[in-house]
Amino acid sequence: MRCARSSIVAGLAAALVGLAGFASPAAGGPRPLAASPGPAEQPQSIALGADGALWFTSDSSIGRYSSIGRITTKGKITIFTSRGIVGPGGITAGPDGALWFTDGPTSIGRITTSGKVTIFTAKGIDDPEGITAGPDGALWFTNGYGSIGRVTTAGKITIFRNTQVNQPEDIAAGPDGDLWFTNDSTSGLYGTIGKMTTKGRVTILTGTGVDEPGGIALGPDGALWFTNGATSLARITAAGEISVFNGTGAGSAPASIDDPLAITAGPGHALWFTDGGGAIGRMTTAGKVTAFYGTGIDDPKGIAAGPDGAIWFTNGTSSIGRITPSGKVTIFSSRSLASPAPS
Repeated sequence: MRCARSSIVAGLAAALVGLAGFASPAAGGPRPLAASPGPAEQPQSIALGADGALWFTSDSSIGRYSSIGRITTKGKITIFTSRGIVGPGGITAGPDGALWFTDGPTSIGRITTSGKVTIFTAKGIDDPEGITAGPDGALWFTNGYGSIGRVTTAGKITIFRNTQVNQPEDIAAGPDGDLWFTNDSTSGLYGTIGKMTTKGRVTILTGTGVDEPGGIALGPDGALWFTNGATSLARITAAGEISVFNGTGAGSAPASIDDPLAITAGPGHALWFTDGGGAIGRMTTAGKVTAFYGTGIDDPKGIAAGPDGAIWFTNGTSSIGRITPSGKVTIFSSRSLASPAPS
């Protein structure tokens, strides 16, 4: 474990560069929605919905529409397609009970738990990725090069641009009422962690060992935890103190972090993460790492805690995984379990 006191690189008010809202892809309103018996081709991110099911984004690799999927804790999968869904990425539960997702190069999507889709577009949306519910009742998302976006539940979009926001990837609400985001570098640096107030003021923080940060989540200890480079996780307090955990040395069993991607708080007062080495990882707040290599775990990406005490993750092609705190893995294939949309 390496530990470093962070330094504030800059605190700078963001410039408001775009404001547009209530926009949908067609003058007639939301795009039509269809339930599909087809598979979730390349599932990406996953989040717990207000209906107690897990909802996930699914990209298309063979020219079909991309989709939003739903899986119950019993493993029943429903796939929703819409002409407006073109490349969904991050997904989160919104304060309005719907699921909100980043979508393709220029839009933000919303899907209700009954399956109604609305797509919002605005000037300034540019390859959005991560998305989270903010403390102000709006949704916040990382946005292309150099900006963070905000969308109200009514669809009003604001883009905040700042010269010190480089390549923001994931975003999470912090315990201090700010939005915290991972900020990859475009200038040869190793990357930073940023935070933005709901008024748009940005502070950039860094410390020894911060290296290409990716996923970020609020931990059970009140700090923000993020995946960090190829072999570590890191923790940053609301005061900006950074600790890096490599998963090596005493107390790590086994010592294995190999290309971590997404992260979430889960059972056991721990952080759970997807690992590009073909595993699901668990790290305690003290830094103890366990890696689970279950049969069927294949290129896991998104991860979320379920209402059943298990961890759920998107998995390879056309499947969703579930892992218990003890490490029991179940893989659900959307090719065999997809069903019509619920009435």
